[in-house]
Amino acid sequence: MTTEERLAKVERELAELQHEVRTRRVTILDENGKTRAMLAVAKDGPVLGLIDENGQTRATLGEMGLSLFDEHGKPRALLVVDKSGPGLILAYENGQTRAGLTVDEDGRPLLNLLDENSQPRAMLFVSEDGPVLDLADENGKPRAALGMDKGVPGLALFDAADKLRATLAVTADVPMLNLYDAAGKTIWSAP
Repeated sequence: MTTEERLAKVERELAELQHEVRTRRVTILDENGKTRAMLAVAKDGPVLGLIDENGQTRATLGEMGLSLFDEHGKPRALLVVDKSGPGLILAYENGQTRAGLTVDEDGRPLLNLLDENSQPRAMLFVSEDGPVLDLADENGKPRAALGMDKGVPGLALFDAADKLRATLAVTADVPMLNLYDAAGKTIWSAP
């Protein structure tokens, strides 16, 4: 390789490097000099932050997921994908989780609704036997379940001690109703 060829090669490589910027943090300012976006590499990995005109972080995107914040900087929504599957978490303005939507490692969807005390109150999911809606009391104990079990619709009611007390189902177009005592013994049934 001649000196001229080597010099031409070095110049081509330098020209390519002019299009690359290497840094650990980029801050983007608006026309007033306020920070509106930031791209950085933090301890947990890369993160992109979007900031509103009042200086509040409104969104971050990083290895942990996408987080959305309200006008006060409180986290309100989180979209994550981890080893157990994807999930969406929604929070009230005080930071309490109020709803979650996930898909587990087996591909089953689950919608979980929580009360103001972070107790699960309603859970909707699809199992291998069919869809199920579970309703819980203020202590998070299951009290009612509505679902499909192998094509058979049914309703189960539980007492405060988690004991099954009533079932209603329709099999082969025949309705069935069963009532149980606290020991689980049938006390009435029809047909």
